Amino acid sequence: MGDFSDPERPWRFGADFGDNAVWGNAFTLWSEDEIFDKPFIFVEGIDFGREVSPTGNGSFGWYEFTSGDSEEYDFLADMPVFLNQLRGQGYDIILLDFEDGANYVDWNSELMIKLIELVNLSKVGKESNVIAGASMGGQVTRLALRKMEIEQLSHCSRLWVSHDSPHMGSYVPLGLMEGLKWMSQYSADAEAFVED
Repeated sequence: MGDFSDPERPWRFGADFGDNAVWGNAFTLWSEDEIFDKPFIFVEGIDFGREVSPTGNGSFGWYEFTSGDSEEYDFLADMPVFLNQLRGQGYDIILLDFEDGANYVDWNSELMIKLIELVNLSKVGKESNVIAGASMGGQVTRLALRKMEIEQLSHCSRLWVSHDSPHMGSYVPLGLMEGLKWMSQYSADAEAFVED
């Protein structure tokens, strides 16, 4: 496992959920003062991709997040501007990229708890964390923060942002569900999706 002392390298780490291990990377982009003291943690949404590279797991990773260059995620086009604004305000950017971006929310929430604990151990000073989750990341962060509160663990977070996350559930058209069920007899990917 790495540490936040080298912002050029991702921090690979894991957590346990029962008998299951959950893994991911934390990528960092420090503020202009080059002191890890004001964390802003972003958590990716659901990612069905299986690709693994030095800059990410799945179809979304550090490159897409920081460059805004993504055909699949065109809404990220302005992300470099946003990240520069945050860095100009002294924030140190962290992206949690799950090894399995389509894993169970409660499993991934354990990895999020581990990340919060590691961030709090590594940061300089007492600045509170800002945590943001997109889509499934909103679910993961909400569950992680609540688990920490129930267990009386300090998450040292002052702000939680959830973007496009289905906190009230989601609507999946019956036709889509039936279509996937039908396709599962012909496609291993569709079968795995239906079974999970």
